[in-house]
Amino acid sequence: MIVNLESAVIGMQLDIQEAIIRQVNRLLVFLVFRHWFWFFDGLFVQKYSESQNKMVDFASNFFFNQPAKSTIFNQQKNG
Repeated sequence: MIVNLESAVIGMQLDIQEAIIRQVNRLLVFLVFRHWFWFFDGLFVQKYSESQNKMVDFASNFFFNQPAKSTIFNQQKNG
């Protein structure tokens, strides 16, 4: 009985670890995809980048109450 309980607890711990690893992997894939999407968007689609830049400025003003520091859109617009 005790052995079965211990193995059940170990199995639950492994399931929890696998779930955490899966969520971290999803987050990393999302962040990498977002970074590359912004990069290629800044390279190839100028008009959309300008509207995206306005959205980034609005979001940073709204959430952080400060202008966006150095996004690829601001760098592209300035130079």
